[in-house]
Amino acid sequence: MIKKPLAVVTMVYNEPEHLQVWRRHYGAQVGESACYVIDHGSDDGCTAHLGQVSVVRIPRSPQDDERRTRAIGKFCDSLLEWYDSVIYTDVDEILLADPAFVPSLTEFALLNRSHGDRL
Repeated sequence: MIKKPLAVVTMVYNEPEHLQVWRRHYGAQVGESACYVIDHGSDDGCTAHLGQVSVVRIPRSPQDDERRTRAIGKFCDSLLEWYDSVIYTDVDEILLADPAFVPSLTEFALLNRSHGDRL
């Protein structure tokens, strides 16, 4: 089975400005359909209109970093059934490929696929 090279995931709670920057950047890097947002109970509508970005809504809960880490890890692990690699970033983090090496994160993932490496 041939998998797509790369998916990108973030988790948000009421992040309208950061989420739009995240969407534009990673949508251009991997395509919006390979972008996933875990909405942790936003009530400001920030995840309502994200084009082809997939949104998974979970109920708002008290801050619990261990629970959050487990949930994100399991979600990212499940995406590895369809993608060779998965990147998780906070919504206010932008990861860049070195343009002297590769033009995009997807090209980086494809290069690693051909070499049998993992990101």
